[in-house]
Formats: sequence, C-alpha cells, structure tokens
Amino acid sequence: MTVAMKPFIPLVCAALLGTGLHAQELSSADREALLEKLENMKKYTDATVEARFRVALAAYRQAMCIIRRTYRITSGRICYVQPVTYGTIP
Repeated sequence: MTVAMKPFIPLVCAALLGTGLHAQELSSADREALLEKLENMKKYTDATVEARFRVALAAYRQAMCIIRRTYRITSGRICYVQPVTYGTIP
C-alpha cells in the first residue's frame, strides 16, 4: 500500500458505513436474484481456484522432474548429474 492511498481508506470506510444506514428490506424476488448471483459467483471462483491449483501442481511436478534429472541422492548426499537436454521446456 502506498502512502498516497492511506488517506483514502477512512473515506472508503465512511462511505461504506453511510450506505448501511439507508438499507431497505429485500423483497423475496430480489433475495432470490441475489442468491442466484452469489451462487454463480461461487461457481466461477471455485472453477478459477481449481484451474490455478492444477496449473501450479503441474508446474511443481515439472520442476521436481527437472530437479530429479539434475540431482541424485546417493548415500544421503546430493550429487549433481549433468542434465540431459531433451529440447526446450515450454
């Protein structure tokens, strides 16, 4: 957070508190629409998190394969092995 952003934090908090004072009761149709939007947002975020996790897991596994090809553990010691080049890594 930069120094220039710090004065805006109290203003944002005050604006959010001010909007809560004028809240109205939701109708059942509005409530259903809001719940549907929230459910769609939850599905989207779950899918996004799953996709990011799969990408991170694939990158981790690829890195571990490279490390295993480069280093070998022998008698409790880590030994460097000349890596074999199979082409470029995407």
